[in-house]
Amino acid sequence: MLDRRYQEITQEIRGETLHVFDLYARGDFNEACTEVEKLLYSQSQQEMPAEKLEILRCYLRFLLLFMKFERDGQWDCRSVRSLSLELEIPLATPLGNHERLLTLLQLKTNAGDDCDCPLSLDEFHRIINDPQLLERGPELWLAVCRWAYVNGYTEPLERAYEYLTVHRDFSMHQESWRRVNLMLKLLRGTATRLDVSMYVDSLQMVPQIMEFREDILPGIRERFLWDESMEQKMLRMLVMAREKEKHFSGDKDL
Repeated sequence: MLDRRYQEITQEIRGETLHVFDLYARGDFNEACTEVEKLLYSQSQQEMPAEKLEILRCYLRFLLLFMKFERDGQWDCRSVRSLSLELEIPLATPLGNHERLLTLLQLKTNAGDDCDCPLSLDEFHRIINDPQLLERGPELWLAVCRWAYVNGYTEPLERAYEYLTVHRDFSMHQESWRRVNLMLKLLRGTATRLDVSMYVDSLQMVPQIMEFREDILPGIRERFLWDESMEQKMLRMLVMAREKEKHFSGDKDL
């Protein structure tokens, strides 16, 4: 179980990186990369307690790779593989080791398949059962969902569904629950048009919509759960999301 100190540290980090996610929501991935690099190489780290420094560096190194992926449309696979190997090496503090394992799981579920370092079911179970992983929270299960769905792994997706059904005290819970509910039902063959429509209604950001189109929609089409009205609904959601980006960025020519 994680202690209060971890919550304090992660809340501090959220505050320090909030502007990065504002840029992400606007679609300004290049500036988001710049801001993460500033944080990653900040001189202020020299005076940080060891546990916060270990947590921060794990978090920022993955965040930078993720923002570069959003910017470039592909993973920096050399850096992904390098970080994956580094994250197998234990750190000095218990909280740092928890963050290390969480980051390893997030990295491999997101980038492993594309970068020839895929996460197997055995490795997944090894990581989540490692005693140095002090808690299996929403960050872990949200990362697991896409990996489990695209690889057809029902058991990890069921565990993510169970967690998100019971635990509701985190941001964007409803959208996250609808996402994993749809993914699980698609794997089980029990999804309905209502499940699809409810999830499409919850899409708010361009990256969410693009993930839906690339990863989830093909399975929906295969099961004949998609029609022209749903296509038009999704396109309207995409237009609305892009209009929000233009409003935030001040760019009227996007």
